[in-house]
Amino acid sequence: MRDGPVQLEMRAAPAGRRALGFGGVCHFLHLAARKRKISILRALGKSTEAIRELNEYLEQFVGDQEAWHELSELYINEHDYGKAAFCLEELMMTNPHNHLYCEQYAEVKYTQGGMENLELARKYFAQALRLNNRNMRALFGLYMSASHIGASPKVSAKVKKDNIKYAAWAAAQINRAYKLAGRGNKDNKCSIKAVEEMLESMQITMS
Repeated sequence: MRDGPVQLEMRAAPAGRRALGFGGVCHFLHLAARKRKISILRALGKSTEAIRELNEYLEQFVGDQEAWHELSELYINEHDYGKAAFCLEELMMTNPHNHLYCEQYAEVKYTQGGMENLELARKYFAQALRLNNRNMRALFGLYMSASHIGASPKVSAKVKKDNIKYAAWAAAQINRAYKLAGRGNKDNKCSIKAVEEMLESMQITMS
């Protein structure tokens, strides 16, 4: 009797997977098939269907971080930032030391806008920098969010002063990073000048 596809998969699988037995391999194949279906839907531009499939998948496999991240990206592409933020919150709860999750969450809150979201954005950009002080996107994000809060007429004098200070610190770090990167490299002089002009255009006083 010839082997069927599942038997062939079991023979080809590593020893650890074979130890799962017939039921374990079926489970593995089922998961792979569902993820492949979601990938195909994304490739075809069928975001709504992909989102539905991912939500159904996560109801059963809530600990799949890759699926949560993929779902957050789909929501961002659909401009559904509230649901994207929820997905990233799930990721941060399971992996609080991942600086990229903090940075992406901050970017979503910054995009949502409003003072409360801007303050959350600044907080999580800062957290991303604490986890990885070389994260330039987080550094720019801290600068932009603090700048907007500091320029708002709705905040108190203390909040304005504090955020101008945060923005000035971030601006100094950005300038320093670009100058270090461009040291001895003439091609980077234009980049440095562009950064300096951007910082000046925001009218942030550097201390």
